[in-house]
Amino acid sequence: MARRVLALVCLGVALIVCVALAVSESLTNRTGKTATAVTVTFSEQVRITSYDESVFPTKEPSSRSATFRFSGGQLENGARFSVSWTPASAILGSFEWLSADAEDPFSTEGSATFSREQVLEKLASLEEWTILSGETVVIEGIDISTPTDFVVEVGGVLIIRGSQLCMLGRDHHDNYVRISGKTIIEDSHIWGSPPGTGPSIITREPDAVLEIRNSRLDDCYVQLEDGGIASLTDTVMDALGFSMTARGVEEGTVLSASNCTVTGELAFRLGQVSGEMEFGDLKPGMTAFHLAYGAVAIDLQDCTLPPPLIQNSGGGSSGHFTVRIHDSQFLNAVSWEGGDVTLEHCQVCKLAIRNLQPSEYSGLRDGYFADSIIVDQPTRKIRLVDTTIGGCSGGSLWPYCSTAGQTAHGITLTSQQDADLTVSDSEICGELKVSHGLTARNTNIGELQIYEAAGELVFDACTAQAVSVVISANVVIRGTLSIGSSQVYDWGGWRSFSITRYYPVEVVDADGAGVADATVALLDPDERVLLRARTDSAGRVEVPVHFESESSSSTLWLLVEETQLAAPLRLASSTPVRIGPQGLLDDFSSEIVAAPVGGFRTAGPTSIAPWPSWQSVGVLQSDPVDQDAIASRDILALKSVVDANYLYLRIELRGEPDVTGSTRYLVDIWAGKAREVCYRFSPEAGMLVKFVNWGVISQSDVAFRTADNAIEVALPLALLPPIGGLTLTVEARRGADVVEDLAEAVL
Repeated sequence: MARRVLALVCLGVALIVCVALAVSESLTNRTGKTATAVTVTFSEQVRITSYDESVFPTKEPSSRSATFRFSGGQLENGARFSVSWTPASAILGSFEWLSADAEDPFSTEGSATFSREQVLEKLASLEEWTILSGETVVIEGIDISTPTDFVVEVGGVLIIRGSQLCMLGRDHHDNYVRISGKTIIEDSHIWGSPPGTGPSIITREPDAVLEIRNSRLDDCYVQLEDGGIASLTDTVMDALGFSMTARGVEEGTVLSASNCTVTGELAFRLGQVSGEMEFGDLKPGMTAFHLAYGAVAIDLQDCTLPPPLIQNSGGGSSGHFTVRIHDSQFLNAVSWEGGDVTLEHCQVCKLAIRNLQPSEYSGLRDGYFADSIIVDQPTRKIRLVDTTIGGCSGGSLWPYCSTAGQTAHGITLTSQQDADLTVSDSEICGELKVSHGLTARNTNIGELQIYEAAGELVFDACTAQAVSVVISANVVIRGTLSIGSSQVYDWGGWRSFSITRYYPVEVVDADGAGVADATVALLDPDERVLLRARTDSAGRVEVPVHFESESSSSTLWLLVEETQLAAPLRLASSTPVRIGPQGLLDDFSSEIVAAPVGGFRTAGPTSIAPWPSWQSVGVLQSDPVDQDAIASRDILALKSVVDANYLYLRIELRGEPDVTGSTRYLVDIWAGKAREVCYRFSPEAGMLVKFVNWGVISQSDVAFRTADNAIEVALPLALLPPIGGLTLTVEARRGADVVEDLAEAVL
């Protein structure tokens, strides 16, 4: 941006006068031509208090902004145009005259490089459209689903106006608009399909310009990544972020927003330079945020903002970067190597520890810390003073964190590149995200996330509430791992999928002693024998199964040939698989099926008859209509009926339930003073899972059905604690962890 300012100063002479709290500047047209407009950019959002309306009567936008365009008149060469603004701390960074014979990027007449027909043809066929220097692409009044991503090079212009763009993707973060030139989005709606593939709209150069006005960007991530100027007004977006870089700090990064709504993540990724920064008073319901560091200026005003994510990416090659946050309630604190973090008098939903190098951890947990250094490595230090990290059920932060859309609380661990992780005796209530090798012992995990991973994952006495694979997997899984869901989740598709899991199987007699030399057969979903193996002297054997994307949701079977009892085997099955003379042990007996004469067959689904008549049943809890939500994820009401044997629950939705698609429904019944006991039902699993402190205690098949835009489930009272004083929460999620609606009631 510094180069741009030098170039523009050569075009004009500025006279600055400070009067009270306002600043005035007079811009002289030295272009040698008659100007028909001028674009003015400030270091932060300002309010224009006055300007020469006799010269240029039109001002865009009308509200606060960091970039304004004055037009509608003419200014001769050598004449002046004056403008005044507040606050006085704002600096006029650059201005650009537009002459009468120059192309106006705000107008589509005579400026577009491609005709409408050419634009439609490219949007229908191109995977990636690179807009070169000197080219202006105008997408106006077009409603289309397109596979096209955009790369706007320096000197190129992309204008999306009055359009509906559904950007088609294959997997998570597949769609993008990468900006080194200039991009204008106004009066438009942009989203991704399938869910989770919404585009990242990213500036890549200090000279990049991004202007978004009066638009809706669903499932989209707007980010300044390596400098640039972004001005956002009257826009709704899923996520907004800023990534600090050494280049952006030196050459300039300006992000301003007014009257905007961020529905998902507000992320500030700091570091890549040595130094320190301090934040305070970050609270839920905040409507403004300001940051100044070097040539970086962020000014968010009159916006609806979620509690932010503050990430310390470390000092890069220059050493450490230190972030201190005090007196705040916010979503997520993140530390990479070289990123020291101190939290004082804070409440945080999640503390994320991320790794690019092999690392070992032990004793990680959530909760309250009076004054503790929980990570003390040569590469970083994390200190907590009078600070609470949200617990596995949110702890005292549960209402705040769940309203913020946060479903993963507590400590989380992430590895990237070739970083192997070793973790023991820990509570990882959020995600444990692995991209390489993992060795875990005696550790409880909220979500095991296999993210573009290649390596071996070894578990010993561990639990995981859920397992997901993001983008790709080429891994081997070994050891004992109890999993709270029977399904492996994805975030919008996989590029590649290859998982080989070695299942520890134990065959025992009535006294629990191992049965030596028992024959265990692995059957495919069509009941054909794939392999046979014999147990050792302790009654143990390891059964390998290879899964690809097509078979990732398949159910195979382990058959003990001597007893003719079979246990279902899925990618997400808990291990060890212990089979006794009467069935599968550890409260899984409802899943054991005896092989009939003539071959093995699965049992039919459980049925309950009759179901209650809900017309006369009062509403347990009502929830207002959210017209912005997808109908299948908009919870309208909860109802319940109790008879001698069952607790019947009915979840009424605005649309037809999506039990086999990208929506995940969770029905949780909480017991215990600290909600340490949870009974969870999800339609995709078809089971009621009992957790104690998120350790899986039991799983049982239960009956459910969908009818009349509702999900109905029958929970046997024998599996539940006494009804009375229990808390019921129902979530409708997009994918594995994005809560789109939540309802709560007391049973």
